[in-house]
This record gives sequence, structure tokens and C-alpha cells, in this order.
Amino acid sequence: MQNLKRLDELIDHMHARTQTKEHAIELLEFAAQEVYDQVKIISFFESWMKAILLARGYWIHGFEGKRLNPLRNAIKKRPQKIADVLSQGITAEEVSEYTIGMSTLLDPAYLEVIGLPIELTNMAFIINDDRGKIHLKHDLIMLQGKDIVNDLRKLKNYATSLINKMHEAQQAAKAQPTARL
Repeated sequence: MQNLKRLDELIDHMHARTQTKEHAIELLEFAAQEVYDQVKIISFFESWMKAILLARGYWIHGFEGKRLNPLRNAIKKRPQKIADVLSQGITAEEVSEYTIGMSTLLDPAYLEVIGLPIELTNMAFIINDDRGKIHLKHDLIMLQGKDIVNDLRKLKNYATSLINKMHEAQQAAKAQPTARL
């Protein structure tokens, strides 16, 4: 995702049948980089989506032991408020160190709470499905061409806007005078 303009140019060469050996090698390097990019993109979105859930008061952890199977199953189906989970009398030992996964976060019930735009949701589904496949993605680039570049650009722009908003919120919070007791 570092150089989408260059990837766009390489795809133009491929479609215009002006691709050289050097272009082909560079395109393969982009394909190899895509596996790393997918991990970074999904890691960002997974962390961001969990942060949104926490900020809105929803539980993100799993559970240990059979006693909480009904609650575990309920969390797989839809987000649960932290207060509701804690009212079940769970102990610290019953809280898993693992959190819900990306597949759960991409469930429509979770997406409704998180509010991820639909066009990014579709791309997140694709990346999540593909990220486990450790192989070159040359075929994907060949088949989707400009579409993949445009989708990656949308994801990058959305992530950048989120980071900018977080930065602005931090700056605004720093500018607020602190109350003295």
C-alpha cells in the first residue's frame, strides 16, 4: 500500500501489453508484499473495531470453562454490553486472554454497532478470507487489476482519516483546561 500509483502504472503496462520483464518482476514484488499488507490492514481494522466496541461499552473477550457456554454463544451471535456480561457473576479466571476474532467482528450484528462503511466491509471480508493463504497474489492483481488498486486506496484513505480524527481529538483534549479539585 506504500506505492499504489506505481502499482497502477504496472497494471496499465500489463493491460496495454507493454509489460517488460522488469515490469513483471516488479509486479510480482507487489504481489508478495500484498500478503504483508493484508496482515497489516486486518490487524489495524481488527484493533480499531475492538476499540470501537469497548468505547461503546461492549465486551470483546472470550471465556474459559463450560459454565459460560451460553454467554460465549450469545457473543458469537451479537455484541453484548459489558455490564450485562459482568452481571453473570464471572470471575477473572473465567475471562479468556483471547478476544473475539475478525470473523465475528465482520458479522452483520457487530458491523451495525461498529459502523464500518459497506464498501470497506466488503473489502475487509475479502482480505480476511485471503490473509490465511500464504502464496503470491499475482493472479488476484491480474484478474482485478485497477479494482484492487482502487479498493486498497479506499482502505488507505479511510484508515488515514481515522488516524487524523484520533489525532485531532487528542489535540482537542490537550487544549482543554483540566479541572482542579
